[in-house]
Amino acid sequence: MPRPAFRAPPERSGVSSLQEAARVLGLRRVPANELELADMARKGLPSSTLSRLSGSLGWTRAALIEQLGIAPRTVARRLTRREPLSTTESERVLRLARVLARAIEVLESQDAAKQWLQEASTALGERKPIDLLATDIGTEVVLNELGKIDHGFFA
Repeated sequence: MPRPAFRAPPERSGVSSLQEAARVLGLRRVPANELELADMARKGLPSSTLSRLSGSLGWTRAALIEQLGIAPRTVARRLTRREPLSTTESERVLRLARVLARAIEVLESQDAAKQWLQEASTALGERKPIDLLATDIGTEVVLNELGKIDHGFFA
């Protein structure tokens, strides 16, 4: 007997996180779903998303590209030539934007989300959430912690 396809509950469909991620990146349109977001990363986000994301975080562009592990000269070249980011660079930008968007959704404020990302957390082994975002596994841990906060579990 075939298993029914998984469907997220309507109240947690992820649409608001996608809308928030699109907003913090300054995208012209909101991706319809995660697959469309993956396609955008594969094709390369506009290099202008770096300026928008740094503004959303309240960081300098230099601080953002250091956090993302992208060479400053590469960014300067892409911005000057109006080239899109590479797939890898786009994935790094999206990783941070998605976590920021989820934190805004859970904490109900962009300022609270920015503060939470910068503060050491007992639940994260006294690490700052932002410091765990360099890897997929670290990002998953941070998103899981946001899920716990969203459901009322505080550590």
